[in-house]
Amino acid sequence: MTEEAKEKSAEAAEATESQQPEEAEQLLPDGIGLTVEEVRAILQRDHKTVIPADDPALMYITIMNAALTEQAKLQKVHEKALGKLMGEYTNKHIEETKKGMTEVMSALSQLTTEGINKAVQDMVKFKQTMFICTAISFVSALLIVIVFILKGA
Repeated sequence: MTEEAKEKSAEAAEATESQQPEEAEQLLPDGIGLTVEEVRAILQRDHKTVIPADDPALMYITIMNAALTEQAKLQKVHEKALGKLMGEYTNKHIEETKKGMTEVMSALSQLTTEGINKAVQDMVKFKQTMFICTAISFVSALLIVIVFILKGA
């Protein structure tokens, strides 16, 4: 790299640094993302390599932090949409369940009422049938007694 190119690169780096927000602002609110200084420290610790603060490779950190920020925004939008969708489905399910329960209760009530009415009707028929059977038995017994009396006389 020529001296002139190095100077232009340094000037561009200074201009970029003056336009960039502080590194702390690049981090997501929950602490996801790394600052340029943290990445430099990790590289120095793990790889024994010192990277200058103006190294263009460090732009990837800013880019990745920006991508993480946008991903977090997108996830919040999706969470809201999913919450709304789940709320709608839950409300629909609750309404359908209420409707089904009302129909079941109505059917059970109707069946119970019909069952009781049918049982009462059956009891009335049974009572009538028992009365008729008792009358037939009485008449039969009376005829038998009359026949024995007439044969014995």
